[in-house]
Amino acid sequence: MLSLLVYSLCIGQQATGSPKPPEPILRWFMLSANLQQPGDTERALKTLQDASTAGYNGVIYRDPTLEAFAKVPAPYAAALNQVTAAARRLNIEFIPSIANVGFGRDLLKLDPSLVESMPCRHVHFVVTGGKLRPSDPPPPIAGGGFDTIAGDLPTGFKAAAHPGVAAFLDPAMKHGGPASLRVEGQPAMAAGSKVVYEQAITVQPWHQYRLSIWTKTAAAQGAAITLTPLGANNQVLGYFDWQNTPEWGRNVLVFNSQENTTVNLQLGVLPIANAKLWIDDLTLEDAGVLNITRRDDCPLSIRGDDGAIFNEFVDVDDVNDTFIPPGSTTPGFDVFHDPKPPSVLGNSKLREGQIVVMDYYAAALIHNNPTFCFSEPKAKSLLKTEIRRVIALTHAKTLHLNLDNVQALGWDPGCEATQTTPGQMLGRLVRDEYNFAKTIVPGVQIVTNSNMFDPNANSKDSYYFMQGGTSDSLRDVPKQTLILNDNSANGLPSSGYFARQGYSQILVGTTDAGSTMAPIDKWIKIASDAKGIRGYMFVTSTGDYSHLGDFAKAASAVLH
Repeated sequence: MLSLLVYSLCIGQQATGSPKPPEPILRWFMLSANLQQPGDTERALKTLQDASTAGYNGVIYRDPTLEAFAKVPAPYAAALNQVTAAARRLNIEFIPSIANVGFGRDLLKLDPSLVESMPCRHVHFVVTGGKLRPSDPPPPIAGGGFDTIAGDLPTGFKAAAHPGVAAFLDPAMKHGGPASLRVEGQPAMAAGSKVVYEQAITVQPWHQYRLSIWTKTAAAQGAAITLTPLGANNQVLGYFDWQNTPEWGRNVLVFNSQENTTVNLQLGVLPIANAKLWIDDLTLEDAGVLNITRRDDCPLSIRGDDGAIFNEFVDVDDVNDTFIPPGSTTPGFDVFHDPKPPSVLGNSKLREGQIVVMDYYAAALIHNNPTFCFSEPKAKSLLKTEIRRVIALTHAKTLHLNLDNVQALGWDPGCEATQTTPGQMLGRLVRDEYNFAKTIVPGVQIVTNSNMFDPNANSKDSYYFMQGGTSDSLRDVPKQTLILNDNSANGLPSSGYFARQGYSQILVGTTDAGSTMAPIDKWIKIASDAKGIRGYMFVTSTGDYSHLGDFAKAASAVLH
């Protein structure tokens, strides 16, 4: 049964009437490296040798340098040549990973202005000390210092959920002010019990705000603190990965209020038995020009309340927010830094104390991660250049489009000009990249991840910051595209969906502890009735390739 599974796409008759030869089973693995780092070349070469011994015949190679440099350094090119030559010698197809638009930091090193951005509208600034500073401060968060409490509720908050979790004022453990809020997990707590405090806060529509909170944890492995701003109909307005630390640490979340005038702020605490978590100094501020986007189709305007127009480089200096991350030499994105306020020039018509209104765009960050706006014309050209460069460097005949977890599209003029939904943008990106790659390598194979094209995963009417949703994303994806399917959690619906649409699939699995993926042999059995299963692929998020052999044996025992 399962042997037919692999060959199901190959059944048919040639013109002579003889059956087509079966396609080989694709035994792939994903290798992440950065050949500019000491030891990574040797590690990559060893992993290729181990993979060859285990019977693998393809490697998807991910390396940030391939995307982050318009022209790669000579030592890197030499190291890459070593790796590609080793793959050829070992009969392992080398498949470079490109177009990582969802986790777009590497592509954006080439041009930070190509970040997906959200509009900031009618934001008031005041001239103070020769600088433009936000003048629409939001009302302070009631009880944000956590210095008073009534029962188990901190002042200013109500309980949206409160399953018997104990909360106290703690004057002995505080970050600022006279006390902090201490939340304790109880021994008899049910697993997953969560307390949620909430408060309605007043905001201006289409303003960018920054929430800041200080937290500390003890004996809290598995416990968590979250802060979530919700708009109308419980729409999540901001996402960030919060860090639990044994000492006081600051967590920051930036969000765009969109059309809302009121935001429901939810402070969630997931304690566990015997854990203690402290919370203090919750503040809200207008973030101003933090991570402002400057490109031609993301205009900036400055005007007075009376309609007077003020000009950049005439009335104010360059309005920008250039942030260089530690250890880097290229601009990046970050929610913690304070943007440089625009300076008023000496010959400006602006005067001290004057109020101006600014419209602009700022990067849409999710978990502090930017998305590459591939709809902007310059971005399209950059992606074509990437294809040319990577094929020239690697001589690849198969390309992996790394469209994994794209979370923000559809907000800025580059996206709006397409008059399509984010889902349609993604499908057309695959189509356009494939058509262009064919002009360089006529028989090129394109491979992409399943999750943004799978209605059982991320292809939905509403998904993160996707203005218009990601449903219908598969429609324009060429049928020749090979799908890397890692959705074993929804195995039958997922594999069946792609099979019905006529796409070949590779089933993706891992041996990483705590992974939600099914073991590869079970995953293959789950998908046994789907047509077009071409093989399997091993991935690891921990860099542990020691299980390559065990993984291949388990898969090969079922898929043969």
